[in-house]
Amino acid sequence: MSNGVVANAIWRRSMAGGMRGFASASLPMRAGQRVRLMQGVGRSGNEDGAFHDAPDWEYAAPPSRKQIVWMTKRQETEERIQRLREEVMEMEQKELERQSFYKDE
Repeated sequence: MSNGVVANAIWRRSMAGGMRGFASASLPMRAGQRVRLMQGVGRSGNEDGAFHDAPDWEYAAPPSRKQIVWMTKRQETEERIQRLREEVMEMEQKELERQSFYKDE
């Protein structure tokens, strides 16, 4: 059986048994997981991305602890990348100066 058919059967069985609030979404989620992994993104679809730190405008609330951790981690990574980029540019500049010094002699 395909994942959608199994999930549909589970949902119908739960509705027939009087368990209205219960419906399993694990099988369709796993099906999407494979596609996301093949595309090179996170397995659950909400682990990382451009909109991860964006506020939820339907319910504007202060950022959660998890959002703050993500924002801090992302900011630290950006700062580290900037520092490394500046170091590389300085080293390239020094190398060019060194080459021109020896070239002039």
